[in-house]
Amino acid sequence: MFDFIIAFITSWEPCRTCTGSGWTSQGQCPTCRGQGRS
Repeated sequence: MFDFIIAFITSWEPCRTCTGSGWTSQGQCPTCRGQGRS
């Protein structure tokens, strides 16, 4: 559980935050189908 959370946060670290909704996994970074940047 904790390992997953750490890996999840770590994978997001180099990525932009999303102000929209609907995250999709693309490589190691999430892509937002909203107003965020990939």
